[in-house]
Amino acid sequence: MNHELDPRLEFYLENKSLIDEWAKLADLEKESADKFFGSLADGIREVVPELPSDPEFFEGLDGAWRKLLLHRKEWGTNDLGRPIVGVGVGWEETSGFSGAYVGVLIDKDDPRFDRLMEILREDLPDENGKKSGSWPTRSKVAPVEAEFWKDLNTFADQIVSQVTGLWERSVEVIDQAFQTVNSSE
Repeated sequence: MNHELDPRLEFYLENKSLIDEWAKLADLEKESADKFFGSLADGIREVVPELPSDPEFFEGLDGAWRKLLLHRKEWGTNDLGRPIVGVGVGWEETSGFSGAYVGVLIDKDDPRFDRLMEILREDLPDENGKKSGSWPTRSKVAPVEAEFWKDLNTFADQIVSQVTGLWERSVEVIDQAFQTVNSSE
């Protein structure tokens, strides 16, 4: 009987303590990413006065799904004060730096959800073709620089710019969707 191990397993066993130590860094990356994305609130809040259509800012950092959203008062909020429709950045608390999206988010509990989703999926600008769940359009945050962690300020500016650009391309479409839905009620 031959008792030889796969060379990959040999490598693992020889380096197990170091590999286990490095694996713990994944948790640190997730915590750091969550803090980083949450810190974008300041940059988004700062540009609100410069944007068209008088947006309001919503910061939802509770729960597993975090979000920073621009919305209009006219679009309404739910019983918890969350926007019915918002334009911004969202991420899962434990997703790390690769799990954030910029897009338009609709409150799935709003009775107009299905109709708003139908209209907005059809009429919103195509953000890389990603339309999923409560997001009629969204795109994964993809850093311009491969080693984005070496300049997080530039990465933050890139994301804020994506959010504000999507706001400018979407606000009138969302206004029109609300007019259509509310006039048919």
